[in-house]
Amino acid sequence: MSNESRSASRCRFQTIGWILSIVDTVNRKVDPIDVPDDDYALNALIDYAKMDPESAANLLAARDWRRRFEAAWQTLSDLEREEAITLDYDLWDNYWPEFGTYNRTLRKFFINFQPQISDTEARYMAPSPEIEP
Repeated sequence: MSNESRSASRCRFQTIGWILSIVDTVNRKVDPIDVPDDDYALNALIDYAKMDPESAANLLAARDWRRRFEAAWQTLSDLEREEAITLDYDLWDNYWPEFGTYNRTLRKFFINFQPQISDTEARYMAPSPEIEP
């Protein structure tokens, strides 16, 4: 990968975003008739972002960046999500629109926060519906 995409070589989430940004550029600038490989985007997601074919196809079918984010995020492991959230985008490239702002705002919080999962679940879970006999 090039120097410009060094975050894509470090972070799988950024690899996916980098590929999508290339796909968008190709789609804007090149007539589809001139693209020799119809599956170039799918193959790139499978080969470079290590996505399974179904997840890659679902991601490419997403019609906007928010839906792309949702599709990509669910394919990441907890460790990959942590890396995406804590990577310092003042130093690394970000290929997800608006994610850099989110990251810069909340990065230190996520790095320092130690959630108490059982407390969180009890506090934020909806109450169970009453079951009638």
